[in-house]
Amino acid sequence: AFVRADRRQLHVPVGGDVTVSRASSSPVGTSVPLGANSVDTVSFDVQAGGQASTVNGVTLSLTGIGNVSNIANVYLYQGATRVTEAASVNSLGVINFTGVNFVVNGSATLSVKADVASGLSGGTVGVTLTGYSASGSAVT
Repeated sequence: AFVRADRRQLHVPVGGDVTVSRASSSPVGTSVPLGANSVDTVSFDVQAGGQASTVNGVTLSLTGIGNVSNIANVYLYQGATRVTEAASVNSLGVINFTGVNFVVNGSATLSVKADVASGLSGGTVGVTLTGYSASGSAVT
């Protein structure tokens, strides 16, 4: 079986415009079947400052034991709505979303969902937010 787990919390202000932190609704580690699609891995609360802001890019990293090919595709969702096209995991375990253009007016929760490869024997994986860009500012 394939096991997933969420990891650390990131709480970084971007010029006072946007703050991102791990959501309390983030799933806890659990076993999922091989070949499972849209598996919830972690959720983040996005809080805009005094005005609406746009999240332009998101960078995630895989953590845990296993090969980067264990994850076939990764997506960002708000609720049941997918807000990005599929992103892949590069050879270093990094997932880059560019051109996200997700407008936050107040607060919103973004969820990271992944498709698990079917041809693996198992492993443990976590997804960590390592950076994002919003309102023209970048944080890493």
